[in-house]
Amino acid sequence: MITNFKLTPATLDDIPRIQEIAYKTWATAYKNVISSEQITYMLEMMYNTQTLSKLIQQPDFLFYLINDGAGIAALELHYENTISKLHKIYILPEHQGKGLGKKTIQSLTNISQNAGDKSIILNVNKKNAATHFYEKCGFIRWRSEVIDIGGDYVMDDYVYRKDFSALR
Repeated sequence: MITNFKLTPATLDDIPRIQEIAYKTWATAYKNVISSEQITYMLEMMYNTQTLSKLIQQPDFLFYLINDGAGIAALELHYENTISKLHKIYILPEHQGKGLGKKTIQSLTNISQNAGDKSIILNVNKKNAATHFYEKCGFIRWRSEVIDIGGDYVMDDYVYRKDFSALR
């Protein structure tokens, strides 16, 4: 288990590390979920330097390095009124199973609550084994959605939700 835990706000200087973590985690997390072509397409679309630069500079989009680069997380406050959206949480394979993901979810929940939001939502591919992790962390399956992301690809996701009223 993790004894020392730290979320560090990412800066523009962290972009190469964010990209490295994304590429390493996606290679294992999605290899049996979506095609290698779609993995490449999505990584190039979501983790290019220009996209990451814009996100890191948005005041309500919080990008973090977890434990100095063991993973990354991105939370958007006030995504829809009083709902935060967890866009990314990726832990490098060698750091998985040690409680980092759970600690990250707890910390992001606190950040969202302190900002005045009342719940967090996230999307997860229907075939992704991480659905069980989110359910263990108190998220409930809220709805399904299919999102056209271009390039003849879609994201076929469940949307999970965690309401903070249940935490009081």
